[in-house]
Amino acid sequence: MKSISVIHVPYTSRNPYQKLLLDKLKRYGIEVKGAKITRLPNLSLVDTTLLTILFNFWKPDIIHIHWQHSFLIEKRSRLRTVLKTIIFFVQLVIVKILRIKIIWTVHNLKKHENTYQDLEIYLLKILGKLSNFIIAHCITAKNDIHKILKVKNFDKVVVIPHGNYIGCYSNRYDKKSASSKLKLPDSEMRFLFLGEIRHYKGILELIETFSELENEKAQLIIAGKPKTLKISKEVRAKIQNCKNIYTYLKFIEDNEIDLYIKSSDFMVFPYRDIFTSGGIHLAMSFGKPIIAPRLGCIVDTLDNIGSVLYDPINQEGLKKALIKALCLKNKLELMGAHNLKLAYENNWSNIAAMTSNLYLKSINNKHIN
Repeated sequence: MKSISVIHVPYTSRNPYQKLLLDKLKRYGIEVKGAKITRLPNLSLVDTTLLTILFNFWKPDIIHIHWQHSFLIEKRSRLRTVLKTIIFFVQLVIVKILRIKIIWTVHNLKKHENTYQDLEIYLLKILGKLSNFIIAHCITAKNDIHKILKVKNFDKVVVIPHGNYIGCYSNRYDKKSASSKLKLPDSEMRFLFLGEIRHYKGILELIETFSELENEKAQLIIAGKPKTLKISKEVRAKIQNCKNIYTYLKFIEDNEIDLYIKSSDFMVFPYRDIFTSGGIHLAMSFGKPIIAPRLGCIVDTLDNIGSVLYDPINQEGLKKALIKALCLKNKLELMGAHNLKLAYENNWSNIAAMTSNLYLKSINNKHIN
């Protein structure tokens, strides 16, 4: 039997998720490659990614789609979004005519801060119908996909967990050495917000809530690059009178990630809205206690042993979580060890095996969904 040929698109090196998955898939005899987005020169609306894949690789057995938003959403106008989508779906129909299977991993069900969410959901329903199988990272995500995208065939959506990031980044520091390098004063409890700073992540609410604690023995670290100049200004304005908040408003390089994580006691994810969070898996991979809302796959990934989870609908939820965390100083090591144990369970060998089996199933399934 010839090996299965799979193209993952769009492929990005910024997030190790795809590299880790592709490396393990190759060990299962899968001929797998990544393809980047291609567009016509000086005409970004015309995305030719799928046609380019057909030209460069000719009929692969499977095209595996990730992060679909770049194919569907044009933030500058609703009309441009429709035109862009038509171009994408025409290519997708060509792929289907050639009997190439489509696998779609739903990392996020909708584009964060998207103005055209009603249109986007409609487009995602079409993508769901054209896909042979859909991968969700947890049961909650699977149920949401069935409910929101109206996917009637329960077996079409397959749960394959998100993998860990253990060993992907340096792990050189303890709290004392990391704090010294960052020139941070001593603290009894240090909270960390790490990653790109965007409104949907709840950063402004976190700053406001932390300030209300008025606890001189606690610190909040904000490390990440603001998505826009607007949110950068909003963050700077919010922290003006906050003595215990330290900001590093820049892109955090891979070789700096351990520095910020190891300087902290808790990692905080005050999301307003989330489906799947790679940041949660990063925190677990470093053995860190976590504060997060009960949203999306967080519900299936974390528990009350290693994390402080709160109801995002409760206006006092985040504040109560922070206050509770302040009382857990003696349990930090046990909580972190528990989260690291959970992270080890989501190893890429098992995930690649599950993905490989799904590829085989899609190839052997003659029914076109």
